Amino acid sequence: MIVTVRRLGGLLLDFEQALASDSLRAQSAAALFLRSEGALGSIHLEQLLSRCQSVDLQLHELPTQEENLVTYGALSAASIVNAVGYNDDDTLHRSVVQWIIGLTRNRHIKVAGTSIHAIAIVGIPPSETRKCLEDLIQTDRRPDDFELITCRGTAFRCLAAIDRQLAFPYLDTPACRDHIALVSHWLGERPNDRQFIDELTWMQAK
Repeated sequence: MIVTVRRLGGLLLDFEQALASDSLRAQSAAALFLRSEGALGSIHLEQLLSRCQSVDLQLHELPTQEENLVTYGALSAASIVNAVGYNDDDTLHRSVVQWIIGLTRNRHIKVAGTSIHAIAIVGIPPSETRKCLEDLIQTDRRPDDFELITCRGTAFRCLAAIDRQLAFPYLDTPACRDHIALVSHWLGERPNDRQFIDELTWMQAK
């Protein structure tokens, strides 16, 4: 039996009902917790995508609940597609991937940054995800990037997380240097973190 209701603390969350409601808080909660459903969440994927796409991302200031719905939705949709296994013959899968790719250059920095992580969650295939990350690596720094966290640096890290061999040609790029600066900062706070040590060693090996 496919479970569509989850008990979260003392509450029951009906994903279908939450996504169909007029409450952005309920929609955002469903978008957030669907990420942990894995393949079981696939029955809600179309409804989730529709809800997320209804958000007007051209707004100069994006309200918090709308931002949450889109960012949580991108991560959950990516996780569901990954859990099921991307199928290029599935129109819905293609729509999800194209929607997430479109978000990576969104005017709102949190939406853009989160969607880059979502691309990595989908993984490869499809080939479009690899191309998206490679294109982002070669972009200029965004004016609204954070001091240490940049979209191009995030794209580099995500491509390396999928396959370091794919990221190897980009070790001499500003994107890689952005990420080196970030990992160096993290190591300053957690000097014995083996994951960060390994990342930094690999990036500086060339």
